[in-house]
Amino acid sequence: MDLLKENVDVQIALKHLETLLPKTRGQKLVVCHNDLNHNNLLMSKNGSLYLIDWDNATIADPASDFGLILKWYIPRDEWRNWLKNYGIEKDDHILERMYWYLIHDSLHYLIWHLKRKEPAKVMERLRGLKELNDQVEEMF
Repeated sequence: MDLLKENVDVQIALKHLETLLPKTRGQKLVVCHNDLNHNNLLMSKNGSLYLIDWDNATIADPASDFGLILKWYIPRDEWRNWLKNYGIEKDDHILERMYWYLIHDSLHYLIWHLKRKEPAKVMERLRGLKELNDQVEEMF
């Protein structure tokens, strides 16, 4: 676990978590899926879309789910428009909250891969963490 102490991107990510944490406070909590990805979507023959595999569901800030959808499936320059179309227009801190959850998630999986001794996945997570750090720094 020395990697966590020595890696610059991990240290920057921890600083971002500390800085962004106040933006996550006092939010309206809702049921969140917490594992939004294409593997958990089923489309019926009539075109209805179903979200499945609710094993990780919890009561949380919806920004945690929004961040996952946007990061993996929507180009970053379209995030605000996607949120507006979803009905979120006047939330000044939505991006900050989404990044807080994305960084937290990234660090969680980085540690998970470290414990499983999966160096290729660790490096992949570190690259993703650096991207998140860079995006947060562009925001401010």
